[in-house]
Amino acid sequence: MDFDRPCSFGEGLAGVDKAGKLGFIDRNGDVAIPLIYEEIEGSFREGLVCVKKDDAYAFIDKNNNTAIPRASEEASWFAEGLARVKRNGKCGFIDRNGDTVIALEYDWAGCFAEGLAQAQKNGRGGYIDKNGDTVILFIYDRVMAFSEGLAGVDKNGKLGFIDKAGDTVIPFIYDMYPVGGLFKDDLAVVSLGGKRLFIDRTGEVVDYGSGYDYVQSFTEGLARVQKDGKYGFIDKSGEIVIALVYDGANIFSEGLAGVVAGGKGGFVDRQGNIVVPCEYDCHFIGQSPVPVFHGIFREGLAFVQKEGKWLILQID
Repeated sequence: MDFDRPCSFGEGLAGVDKAGKLGFIDRNGDVAIPLIYEEIEGSFREGLVCVKKDDAYAFIDKNNNTAIPRASEEASWFAEGLARVKRNGKCGFIDRNGDTVIALEYDWAGCFAEGLAQAQKNGRGGYIDKNGDTVILFIYDRVMAFSEGLAGVDKNGKLGFIDKAGDTVIPFIYDMYPVGGLFKDDLAVVSLGGKRLFIDRTGEVVDYGSGYDYVQSFTEGLARVQKDGKYGFIDKSGEIVIALVYDGANIFSEGLAGVVAGGKGGFVDRQGNIVVPCEYDCHFIGQSPVPVFHGIFREGLAFVQKEGKWLILQID
């Protein structure tokens, strides 16, 4: 396919970029929506996607019909029936009819997750519901989305976790950077004194033998870990299920994870079997010595690049 850059599939379509113009292709690689847009905000969600054309944002459907014209000066995707928009420097939310249902009074806002959206007003963060009511006071320095019933929040430069009642469940003792804020598979990765740790929903540290230079959150029951420049995966018992032999690795998605060996990318399954040989292009970003393989499966398909040409990979 003759494109400069593709995005992941969402609801059967994937955004693509050629010479600065964006549109969408279908699962066969055919153009479904012409490449006429300046920007695309994510992928299709709930049947709509936000696009920018002629310096204006609007929402279109999968037939390229304009569903919500000139929505705002900035907008996100729909989540739980509402989309964040920004006008005159203030954020609020619209419904699928384009009607403003939560007033544009916030300095910043995230998308709805688990019934709540994080927002910022007068330099402080809190949470609102779909009626626009404040359910968790605006008292935090930084707020993150709810995941599995908990949300990471920053108070005085330290990370802790609250529940949907606003009660502190895990105290503010963790470093805000470089990780923290989302629970996945009942565990979160946090940083303390420069060391990455797994904690459970009570805040207890889950000891997986440590010794790793890098750990990432669990997805599909496995977590990516790195030691001495080599990547592999552990399960929730702490056992190494995929040996630390790869130069790079992505998270698991739809039962497969992208891995890098010999400067090329391929895919392994949850048992560590090589499903797709490492023969696809990787890239180096900035000064990082770690090669990046962009392949990740969404809706049964993954974009891979070979000799500079983008391909759609499907596993039977």
